Amino acid sequence: MKPMLRDAYSAGIANGDSSTERARLRALEKWADPTSRALIEGLAIQTPWHCLEIGAGTGSLSHWLAERCPRGRVVTADMTADTGPGNLESWGSRVPNLEVARIDLMKDDFPAGTFDLIHARLVLAHLPERDAILQRAVQWLKPDGAILVEDAYILPRDDWARDELTDVHHAFLDVLAAQGFDGRWIRRLPSKLANLGIVDLQVVATPVTFGIGDRIEESWSIGFEQFLPRFLRTGVLTLKQIMAYQNLPRTEAIYMPWLLVSVSGRRPDSERANS
Repeated sequence: MKPMLRDAYSAGIANGDSSTERARLRALEKWADPTSRALIEGLAIQTPWHCLEIGAGTGSLSHWLAERCPRGRVVTADMTADTGPGNLESWGSRVPNLEVARIDLMKDDFPAGTFDLIHARLVLAHLPERDAILQRAVQWLKPDGAILVEDAYILPRDDWARDELTDVHHAFLDVLAAQGFDGRWIRRLPSKLANLGIVDLQVVATPVTFGIGDRIEESWSIGFEQFLPRFLRTGVLTLKQIMAYQNLPRTEAIYMPWLLVSVSGRRPDSERANS
């Protein structure tokens, strides 16, 4: 099957073929997994649930879902399942109820009412077809099935007082935007889900703060080293700007550039509602 937006990932600023990409993803998972797990537990997850994970990183949350739902099934839909840094196929070979699928979510389909839970984290905002995928995903939910979408909301750039910070992050966000990223899409997601019939909506915002030793900093630090060659090659940043950023005193580099916004809800059970 043809992978969706493979080129945007492998040739983009977050290079799926980078030798350090697995480490970047693992650091991101260490930071984000506890929040995602707590929210999924709050959705009253059950051992027989059938789950879909859209974009799995290195597979840590998919593996947790498979352990949490031993009587069910977990499908990991990832565009780089067989070629990316996550080595996802090794998860699938070791966990009987975990299926790793390299699919194009705009072309390949699941039957309506397949899943009890659909989860996507830090992936849909990067895909120009995000709204169409979301609409299809809602149809894949069983009646009373739950959906949890988590993505970045980028805070206004003018709030950052230091030029050294704004130079680097403006360049980073501009490159992402050129690849189709929308850092404000998640803010509109609750109304989009409501319009698709999702009920019991809940929104949780987790601040991303750099400079205080949070685990997200490791992921950013690895990613920044990956991004440097492109920054310099394309001229979006000069070596002087990069060095100024790297040499910021720690006490002046504490800042909050974005939020992880988690939006959940469920597809109503029409039979239960009419009973």
